[in-house]
Amino acid sequence: MTGKQEAPIERPALQTEQVEARDVTFPGDPEGNREAMAEALLKGAKVYQNLDQDIVIITTTRLKLFLLQHKSLLASNTSWIAPAGILLSLLVALISTDFKRAFGLSPDTWKALFLFFSAFALIWLIINLVRVFLNSRKGGVDALIDMIKTKKSD
Repeated sequence: MTGKQEAPIERPALQTEQVEARDVTFPGDPEGNREAMAEALLKGAKVYQNLDQDIVIITTTRLKLFLLQHKSLLASNTSWIAPAGILLSLLVALISTDFKRAFGLSPDTWKALFLFFSAFALIWLIINLVRVFLNSRKGGVDALIDMIKTKKSD
């Protein structure tokens, strides 16, 4: 390989072809019963051929790298669920609880702890929502295939 980008191969246009019942064969049908059924099914039917293929040659190591990057991208799409659940639980506790003295801590201290952890969960949630938004722009499977084809890794 010289490292030069080769021009893409010209592909023929999509071809359509009318299929007749006589072109369809069913093994083990000496009486032709299936031929009559095929004729009824194929009457006026068109068969479309789209057999263009792109072949990508890549090493296992590079493919693993691309797939691991894509896996972490997919995993980050659900990373907002944990902080959202924790924040919701803390907010429900803050709204519905009458804090009392426990474990040597005053009610105001308990309320302050819940407020602190709620603020922490809110910041954590915002960070993860920003990540989800930024990663959604990177695309899905098509973006992965394009990345593999163009030899670019992040």
